[in-house]
Amino acid sequence: SSTKIDCTLSSESTGQECLENVCQRISIQQPEFFGLRYVVKGTTDEMRWVDLERPLSRQLEKHSANSKILHLRVMYYVLSGVSLIQDEGTRNYYFLQLKHDVVEGRINCDPRQAVILANYSRQAEYGNHQDRHTVEYLKTLLSFPHEMVHDNLLEALTEQVIQQAHELHNVTQGDAESLYISACQQLDGYGQETFTAKNETGLEVMLGISVSGIIVASDTNKFYPWRDIKNVVNHKRAFNIECTVPRESAGFTVADVATGRYIWKLCALQHRFFVTYEQNQTQASQMNLNLFQNMGDNLNDSRDDLL
Repeated sequence: SSTKIDCTLSSESTGQECLENVCQRISIQQPEFFGLRYVVKGTTDEMRWVDLERPLSRQLEKHSANSKILHLRVMYYVLSGVSLIQDEGTRNYYFLQLKHDVVEGRINCDPRQAVILANYSRQAEYGNHQDRHTVEYLKTLLSFPHEMVHDNLLEALTEQVIQQAHELHNVTQGDAESLYISACQQLDGYGQETFTAKNETGLEVMLGISVSGIIVASDTNKFYPWRDIKNVVNHKRAFNIECTVPRESAGFTVADVATGRYIWKLCALQHRFFVTYEQNQTQASQMNLNLFQNMGDNLNDSRDDLL
């Protein structure tokens, strides 16, 4: 279930002001991990991120299917467990977002992994196993991917969750949420925003942009971590990944000019988050502060280096 919040802002209020207002009202103390999304005008389900630095009303009037509705979502998916998540409200919203991502199939898991995740979420939401937690009781409450929710498989999965419940006996709600988040980080699709494109030979591929880098998915997958990327360049419909090893570089054509620009901006934002918050978590690097300072105004020019 979702919560609706009314937010009254002036015509000049920025996306950031709206985000901070909403997060404060639902006790999220780390709004820097979140963003606001809208449904793109002319579509029913394509969603884009609000530019938090610009006035909100103008963006929504120009681009949104409904200028009065926004969706609060995790924008930056942490990589290093929950070490960066400092408050209960942020952790709980992360957990709920990831649960939704699993149900909708944005995070990919097999039945065995789905059972492990469902057991974590069961412990987080309902506590220690009780006698009344039968298959019949739990099968409509547990969260499995939509594709697994048909009678025979659903009952078998729920039965396995019950069999494993003792492994989490007396694990607290917060710890169970943290286990769920950490487990999701190990699965394909975690934190990725995807776009269709064509590579240099005309083959259709999927570009996945995330805090950890860029994945190009086709018959075979290739992952470009940020440390291997020298620059990303957008010109009209062209989107190019320039690597520190030139032969690894790749070029793509996307659907339209606006999508090209949007993908580039998303890369810049995700990379900036990585440099600011994650790089010290995953590498013993002291370069973060200087890199972050250099990133300050670079979002305005798609030719500017990411590193």
